[in-house]
Amino acid sequence: MWTTRTRGAIIAEAYAPYIRKGNRALDVGCGNGVVSKVLADRFSLDLTGTDIADYRKEKIGFVPMDGVRLPFADGSFELVFLNDVLHHTDDQAALLAEARRVGRTVLAFEVEPGFGIALFDRFINFFHHRGMPTPLTFRTADGWRRWATDRGIAATVIPLGRPRRWYPFRHVLLVTHTDHGRPRAAVQSADRELHPR
Repeated sequence: MWTTRTRGAIIAEAYAPYIRKGNRALDVGCGNGVVSKVLADRFSLDLTGTDIADYRKEKIGFVPMDGVRLPFADGSFELVFLNDVLHHTDDQAALLAEARRVGRTVLAFEVEPGFGIALFDRFINFFHHRGMPTPLTFRTADGWRRWATDRGIAATVIPLGRPRRWYPFRHVLLVTHTDHGRPRAAVQSADRELHPR
């Protein structure tokens, strides 16, 4: 699990500008819960995990999902995480819409296409999350921008590159938020806070 904790630290670095300590957070597709625990501990989050099956190896709160609809009320969370989840989903727009329904800010961490990533991802999921769907729809940052624009999704797409010199993969971060009934001025203020220049 050393590699998963390292990945958790990399994800935490990417998410740090968008998180406030104590936020109520949902980790969609939490898998074994290792990354969830890294994020919860680093930012003192009130975190719940959800997935299509219980793969947990860490003690985090957990509610199962059916893979289509998230079992939570609208606006239940301040943050929703999609950590390397969108490329496991056949209908990415539907899952992102569900994440936006239940959370104010959605942070999606994805890997860009590259040599060996598909093989690596299938290998990891065979041993750690057997039975998990693996359509492996990877995109570059530009690809995610076009994908969001084509679907009318307001999202900030940030290319992260390789987070360590020795690290083999390049990543991208998608940030999107909804108002859930907040006044427009509050949403614009949140937009400035969530998308630091």
